[in-house]
Amino acid sequence: MNAVMMLYPVKHYVDWDPVAKNSNGMSLELLKKMLSIQLGISHSKFMKRFLLINKLLDEYRSDGYRVHWVYFSIPENLDIPDDSSHHPMFVRRKNDCAIAAGVTRDKLNANVYPNGVKLINKISGLKELILGGFHKDDCVRKIKDVARKQGVDARIDSDLTEDFFRIMYATCQYSLDAKLIREGFLDPVMHEDDPAEMIKLELGERLAKYYKSKIFL
Repeated sequence: MNAVMMLYPVKHYVDWDPVAKNSNGMSLELLKKMLSIQLGISHSKFMKRFLLINKLLDEYRSDGYRVHWVYFSIPENLDIPDDSSHHPMFVRRKNDCAIAAGVTRDKLNANVYPNGVKLINKISGLKELILGGFHKDDCVRKIKDVARKQGVDARIDSDLTEDFFRIMYATCQYSLDAKLIREGFLDPVMHEDDPAEMIKLELGERLAKYYKSKIFL
């Protein structure tokens, strides 16, 4: 089986995680509140750019990969995933799987990591594994290393980790520039960078194919 494993797609990490903060040190939840006001849009419209991560996951599904969501375990039974805090920006499809990490969030915060071998073995017949989620240089990397030792062809897709959020944060400033140009507060001649083109540049070739002005501008 070829699989995608998304570690901890939960509200705590998505909304408040310090690693996924923007360059000004603002979490997604705070940035959503501030920029929704500045851009004059609803919270739901602001979040639409972040939903593009589901396009990347759908690409893998179309290529025959099965998406596995790894959640912290419930304290009463470490074999049961606690998906109650699943963040709604991540779309779960009917053929996706939910996996318990084997540790609670409190244990992970105390540096008690999941047993990578047990986690990998929960996916039977695993041949190729794409890893994403939180955090790229910690849990995600650890599981990748374990999978490779188990003979699995494993790699990290950075666009499925906290790096995705940094890309989206970078596009927000250009969305604000576009609004200021439309309203006459920013001179488009003096401001040489076209906001739409700068957004596409930030997105990179892979994400730019999903660019829509109604999402970003």
